[in-house]
Amino acid sequence: LAIEIRAQRELALSQPRDEAKVFKKALAGLEFAPEFAEDAYYSIPFNKKDEDSGETVKEFVEGHSVVASREIVRLWGNCATKWRIGGEDDKAFEVEGAFADFEANTFFYATVRVRKSYIPRGTSIPVPLRDDRLNLAIQAGGSKAERNAALKGIPGWFKDKYFTAAKSIAGRKGKAEGKTVEERKAALLDAFAKLGATKDQVEAYIAEKFPGDAGSDEMFGTMRGVLNAIKGKHTTVAEAFAVKKAEEKGAIKMGDIAGAGL
Repeated sequence: LAIEIRAQRELALSQPRDEAKVFKKALAGLEFAPEFAEDAYYSIPFNKKDEDSGETVKEFVEGHSVVASREIVRLWGNCATKWRIGGEDDKAFEVEGAFADFEANTFFYATVRVRKSYIPRGTSIPVPLRDDRLNLAIQAGGSKAERNAALKGIPGWFKDKYFTAAKSIAGRKGKAEGKTVEERKAALLDAFAKLGATKDQVEAYIAEKFPGDAGSDEMFGTMRGVLNAIKGKHTTVAEAFAVKKAEEKGAIKMGDIAGAGL
């Protein structure tokens, strides 16, 4: 392994990345494939108490999806990611992700805990996962651990600009094709319906979060992120639209959400 790392570092130093060119290529990819931009991020809603007014306001924990992190790593170059099972106890596996930047000579690690059981709805008794489901959960946990490690190593400016671009592209999807706000909203509602969210739930949430601005690109971009969060099992329909308080969900940070992922 040491020989392989040394060879990778020598290659990286002989062919250094052009960060501006990498970023330009990343943005071009998002513009070329807006359907990929739609799946490149998530937005998890929660309530936060404003310290000045004391009022409760809605905010979002937002981050890059697994597929987006893989694309970023691929474009960044001179780097590698990997994951493995680092250990286990009676309740869960500890899955470790690693990111190596051979050019910068830096290494980053992240851990995701994958539970061996689940609690069926309406009960409080844990049930062991079947072998096939447990394997899928471990694979998903590995992908997220790998993602989290990679996002520690990629520069903040690159991640932030990539996220903003993806959300902006997703938010305006359909406009260039001449679709009306009503048509774009109908497609959004249909996508939520497939995940079990009712039209009333989604429209009430949009009306509360985006009063007087329910047809904006920002609304479409944010709600696509909420959709992705539900699809990726970062949250549920009930949690997303009931919106628990941040204190009830625990300390939440961008890109630090465990579980089966996008």
